[in-house]
Amino acid sequence: MQQPPQPPPAYGANPPNYNQPVYQQPPPVHNPAPMFMAQQSSQVVVVNAGGNSRDYPPGTCQRCGGHIGFLFTWCGILLCILFFPTGILCCLLTMEKRCDHCGLKYL
Repeated sequence: MQQPPQPPPAYGANPPNYNQPVYQQPPPVHNPAPMFMAQQSSQVVVVNAGGNSRDYPPGTCQRCGGHIGFLFTWCGILLCILFFPTGILCCLLTMEKRCDHCGLKYL
């Protein structure tokens, strides 16, 4: 005759020993405050108050729509002639951007 099945043992009564190492979670580490602070980005919104909402292509004047040309200054030309090899660099650095139509100077 067969015996009726035995009920399982109570949970945690006799846990089986599997010879496995016991791993424990390390204690939480206190992290100090970060050494840098993130900067907030700010957006610049340009509002055209003049009511002129035309889009000008690059290289055109924003005032009149004329062509922007490059002009060499007299000082730059003089430096180019007097100090020839390095004077060319001085001449290029003193060049001005100016509208051919209205004469507005650009930086």
